[in-house]
Amino acid sequence: MKTFQFQATGIGSLGHIHSPEATSLVLNLFKEIPFWVQLPQRSFRENMYVQFSEGIPGIVIKEEERKVYVDTRKMEEEELVNIYERYLAGNPDGFAMSEEYAQGLYEFLKQIKKKIFSFNYLKGQITGPVSFLLTVTDEERRPLIYNEEVADVILKVLTLKALWQVRRIKEVSEKVIIFIDEPYLVSIGSGFVNLDPQKVLTHLNEMIEVIQQEKVIVGIHCCGNTDWGLLTQTKIDIISFDAYNFSESLALYAEQINRFLKRGGAIAWGIVPTMLEPKEIDSSGLFERLNKLIRLLSDRGIEKGLLVENSLVTPSCGLGSYSSQKGEIVLRITHELSERMRDGFR
Repeated sequence: MKTFQFQATGIGSLGHIHSPEATSLVLNLFKEIPFWVQLPQRSFRENMYVQFSEGIPGIVIKEEERKVYVDTRKMEEEELVNIYERYLAGNPDGFAMSEEYAQGLYEFLKQIKKKIFSFNYLKGQITGPVSFLLTVTDEERRPLIYNEEVADVILKVLTLKALWQVRRIKEVSEKVIIFIDEPYLVSIGSGFVNLDPQKVLTHLNEMIEVIQQEKVIVGIHCCGNTDWGLLTQTKIDIISFDAYNFSESLALYAEQINRFLKRGGAIAWGIVPTMLEPKEIDSSGLFERLNKLIRLLSDRGIEKGLLVENSLVTPSCGLGSYSSQKGEIVLRITHELSERMRDGFR
């Protein structure tokens, strides 16, 4: 894996309505690892759970009520057979993301073809199986993760959609990073959600391994606190986390993180907070904060040079629920902080 040395990228979503404007912003700021933009304020169909639901048998989307669920009674055997046949063949035909659901992706591919700068990677993202299955319910309002047969079908569909996305992006670049967005990994160990860690590992590794067969880099993004040691046991290449709010929690797993980095893994530091007002975000303070975190992990036995070579800088989470103005400020600070971090370690 190529070393990152604090290159910057984004999580995915912005509060913009128009994809050309949002995409131009990203391409102007993130010339090394630009990403396609999810636009949930443009349409409910770009909500992170709805966006990847096309092709799921029995899916019901109620835009006016902003609800999505799966009516398992409407899952036809012919549809299920088709999914498994496509999955076993590694053929995502029929599981494309349409422009209606992912306008930002289509605009991104359109604009990137016109750019003359040499980017290092193009980044995409997909909602992970654990979060999807815990959030989306069946017709009886039961989370789908507790129905093993349905959960397996949806895991296959999400993986096929990831394959389709990778192949579309590869039409313009062989160098691709895909983040699996898993906010509900915070439920591991929770007393409120019965989530089996081994089942989490199985679901994640199945998706990761299939995507990695496409010769791309795969990351997991979790914007809350979770069992980071468990994530290092997956086949993942990048762990992306909210370093502003949960930085010291990573240090509790220093030994596992050290092994993860030594095998070629990387850390995406979500150090630029999304929940604060723009006037409260100070790039100088974030620079000092991130340096302090690097020193903390170094003091715990992780080689500093290894951290520097395998670190990225990102916002702490997506920006889809905020104004476009705030999103732009956060992205600009992310870009600025990336430059400062690289200057500081050259």
